[in-house]
Amino acid sequence: MVKFSVLLCVIFINFELNAVVGSDKLTTSKLDYVINEIFLNTSEEETIESRDPTRDAIEDKATFVEYYLVANNAYLHNDWQACAYFFEKAIREFREYSRTIAHCRMTCDQRTRNGKPLFPENPENIHFYDGLVKKTLCLKKCLFRDLPKTYRFFEVNDAFREIFHSRKPYDYLQLCHYKNGDLQKAVSAAYTVLAMQPDHKLSVSNLKYYTTLPEFHKDFLRDEEEMRFVSFYLKGMDTYRESKWRESIDNLEKSLEIFIEEENACRAFCEGSFDQGWHPDFTTSTANHFTYCLRCKRNCTIDMSIVGSQKYHDIFPSHYEYLQFSYYNIGNLEQAIKCMVTYLLFFPDNEMMLENLDFYKNHPDAKDDFFQVRKEALQYYQRSRYEKALLEFITEEFTKFFEEQKINVPDKTS
Repeated sequence: MVKFSVLLCVIFINFELNAVVGSDKLTTSKLDYVINEIFLNTSEEETIESRDPTRDAIEDKATFVEYYLVANNAYLHNDWQACAYFFEKAIREFREYSRTIAHCRMTCDQRTRNGKPLFPENPENIHFYDGLVKKTLCLKKCLFRDLPKTYRFFEVNDAFREIFHSRKPYDYLQLCHYKNGDLQKAVSAAYTVLAMQPDHKLSVSNLKYYTTLPEFHKDFLRDEEEMRFVSFYLKGMDTYRESKWRESIDNLEKSLEIFIEEENACRAFCEGSFDQGWHPDFTTSTANHFTYCLRCKRNCTIDMSIVGSQKYHDIFPSHYEYLQFSYYNIGNLEQAIKCMVTYLLFFPDNEMMLENLDFYKNHPDAKDDFFQVRKEALQYYQRSRYEKALLEFITEEFTKFFEEQKINVPDKTS
């Protein structure tokens, strides 16, 4: 059992942290160092500005988890400047860490996917594990090369992964920035929370208040975690409404390209460590970890649906709806038909597209090979359909199994 100092206990007042740090001795030892350096080795007369050298001294010695905890402590002590500094530092560190992890995983997956096995024979599907071992080696080399030393043996656990995924730091930051007199950052922090959690009561209330202040400007409403594809998607929609067909195509095609890249990065980051809480056999352990990662990956689709603070269930296929009409208007019949067929793959009962299908079938310049689903969309659709079906199978069958076991357990008292 890890013992904490009184000062550390203060940090863990927020309930979401209690279970996290108590199970990680390495993190705790680092926290003791960070807290001591920042708060215990300074006199009461020292100002926030006088602590800056200490901040610089821990730049290479702390992780985003520790910065988050220090920021949380500053928040509890109404130290608004330190609160803003360390929460922003934690956000930047987490962003860079997750980006590096995802990049290494995607790169190594690509390099080893079609690699040559040690032997051509494949007894007991050993080629799969051959590739897995080589991918692991590739990952270790990549992470040791690209990650700072602080993160080489670091694994973010579920609780902190969810803290950053749910944008919890921004929940605190809106007050920190407001207290520091920076309304623009306070507004963007509140808006960033609401983009992920539209019903977050505190952020709704605060944002309403911020909009009543004379210095408020609508440009302050900015989602700091907005995906890169969104700006291209919105530009594509704007130019579509203006009948600027070529510009709309350029933006929507770029949006599609970046959308796929960003969702793949999100999915790659899901392949992290998993504390099963027990020690199952090889097959069960592998299946459990796979299911854990798969659920996380399916949530990436939900995260990717946030556009301009609203969530859309059809954001990916919607690209093809607008591309179809744009391509038609510049005379590219082949791409127009392919986009139409692609949209129907996702929504086969869409009446407007079914009418378009009849129109294109009777078009004198239409060829049979035009009526094909675009490759990237077909891969996306097949993966999504299979993953959804597999998760439904897992949920239904294992729930049924465990319920049956409860029914069939003999009553020991009889």
